[in-house]
Amino acid sequence: MKRTLLLTICALMIASAAMADHIAIYGDASGSTCNLAPGFSTTATVIEKFSTGTTGSRWRVDTSLCPGSTVFALQTPWVTVGIVTSDISIAFGSCQTGSVVLGTLIANWLPGAVSIVPAENFANIIYTNCVFAELPATGGHASIGGDGHGCDYDAVQAKTWGSVKALYR
Repeated sequence: MKRTLLLTICALMIASAAMADHIAIYGDASGSTCNLAPGFSTTATVIEKFSTGTTGSRWRVDTSLCPGSTVFALQTPWVTVGIVTSDISIAFGSCQTGSVVLGTLIANWLPGAVSIVPAENFANIIYTNCVFAELPATGGHASIGGDGHGCDYDAVQAKTWGSVKALYR
């Protein structure tokens, strides 16, 4: 009996983590690509996906993997408080579901990768559900200039065994 209860609780915890909202930067409003072109852009779109109900979010744009890039502003129809590169809060005014376009970034991109990360002094990206509970969300990455990072950027790059051995010759 105790084992069954413990397994049920673990399954519910995993299911709730898998259902978390995901906030990422995409190349267009449909969220079909995570590749951005270098240079001045007004089309990089921040989208909150997989939402079963949200009234807002809190996060920031991290450009540390694309040094020299500048994000000027987030153009959005929603109410915002803060600065997009340090701590921005967005409120929708009503419960939204599915994919919610948070806005477009006005930026000058240099090659690399850009990410949605927790706001400064916060441990998690946050979204507020429809009963106003603050919950953790996941963040995504976009590749600038086709460096191959794409949506699933990872600092670890695939290498052949020969190239690894060549490092030590």
